Amino acid sequence: MQEKLTDYESANGRAKRVGLTLVELLVVIAIIGILVGMLLPAVQQIREAARRIQCQNNLRQLALGTLNYSSARSERLPPLWKSANPNQWDNFSWRIDILPFIEAENLRQSLMLKESPLSSANLSAAESQLPIFQCPSTPQSPRVIAQIGSTTDLRLAACDYSAIFTTTTDAEIRSEGAWYPSGSSETSIAVLRTQPGKLVSIGDGLSSTVLLFEQAAKPAVYDRQRKLQIPGSADFQFFTEGPWATAELGNVSVNQVNEWNTTGLYGFHSVANIVLCDGSVHALADDIEGSVVAALLSRSGREIIDANDWK
Repeated sequence: MQEKLTDYESANGRAKRVGLTLVELLVVIAIIGILVGMLLPAVQQIREAARRIQCQNNLRQLALGTLNYSSARSERLPPLWKSANPNQWDNFSWRIDILPFIEAENLRQSLMLKESPLSSANLSAAESQLPIFQCPSTPQSPRVIAQIGSTTDLRLAACDYSAIFTTTTDAEIRSEGAWYPSGSSETSIAVLRTQPGKLVSIGDGLSSTVLLFEQAAKPAVYDRQRKLQIPGSADFQFFTEGPWATAELGNVSVNQVNEWNTTGLYGFHSVANIVLCDGSVHALADDIEGSVVAALLSRSGREIIDANDWK
């Protein structure tokens, strides 16, 4: 009897030694927590890197579609606006012309160009989400826009990429961008936006001139800290831009990257992406000199910039 009791106690003692004490369990939990804390930033960085690559690929495909359109039309770019209506939301964007070149021919055929982009005849098409037009890093992507101009209760599909029409340097000097028509005697800016720019008019060279740039999250307003700002007035131009189907002014007045998403180059990365007129995609860092950005945005400024300044 004594021997059996000893065996039971011995077995019971072995069972106790196999289990974890409370202290040991807490140590294991703490180690797992530390490992998770170390891994999460790495996972987030990997995800953001993937989103950034997707954003760059979007710009590359949009540029390819634009350049294919241009090569079929004697090197002419699509008109920035399809009509001379004074309001952006009353004009179709240049983007509708490249739809056949980005595998969206059916969507292009569904548009009634004699009607307003926001008319009942075109509303369904304008609400169609095309992933190529939105950066996946932008908050709430894929985004819908509920109001443009005086029209409300909308669900318009958004766009994070813009064409460059004019830029203003820090010295308040206006320069023409790639989409500005050359040699025109027209004085009306609205009419000028209906005339196509020409790649052959780009004096600075295709590899040194911006074709399209990232300008994410319009019509919402974001500042340098990526904070959403409360709109102060519906009269401001940027509250009327943002859908892919409707037009933008194409003006850049702030050359500091990621300063304001409404007036300059802006992305929800540590950079803002651009694509040049030769189809190459690049990322511009926050600390790039504004004069270099202005030089890249102008088509014939004859500025002398080194590739090391921005590549």
